[in-house]
Amino acid sequence: MIDRNTGFVAVRTLSTLVVAICLLLSGCSSFNDRAADSGYQPELLLLSPQDSPFTGVLKQKVTLSFHDIERSFLVVTRLNSEKIVLVVLLPTGQQLFQLIYDGQKLQHKASVVADIPTRELLAIMQFSLWPKASVKQAYSMADEWKLGWSEKVRVLSLRQELWLSVVFESNQIHIDNLLENYQVKIETLEAQ
Repeated sequence: MIDRNTGFVAVRTLSTLVVAICLLLSGCSSFNDRAADSGYQPELLLLSPQDSPFTGVLKQKVTLSFHDIERSFLVVTRLNSEKIVLVVLLPTGQQLFQLIYDGQKLQHKASVVADIPTRELLAIMQFSLWPKASVKQAYSMADEWKLGWSEKVRVLSLRQELWLSVVFESNQIHIDNLLENYQVKIETLEAQ
């Protein structure tokens, strides 16, 4: 059985990976177009691996819906207080990419050539999974961010515009990135 904290971590990790895969398949045009059209756009914040609510390995199924395309991936995440390692695999087992973050440096190792906004993907995962106190402390430093919180929902707004909505349902997490127009469903398969 997976406890509630483990489920949250699994869902967030999956959402991040799903987004990454979706961007990989789409050539990241949505991210690049929005940034060019809107001028200055602050980045989502990265949080310390030390604040991770779970230590261990998660295996998750991530389903990404983006521009009427739905794709599923397997995501394996290793979390500890020193670093986060995410590996995204196709259902066939082929690795798409690996993401490593030690709290200072973010590394992206792709098995295929693509311009993937790995920093944003990791930040979305952390917003979804990290404890409320850690997220609140980081995002309260900037006036342009607004947080909404309940037991089963987290929302993040930028300048009064809803950016992220995260909904927790049993062993699944549903993420809606309204500014980037994609949805992610994360289902935890195993937690060790």
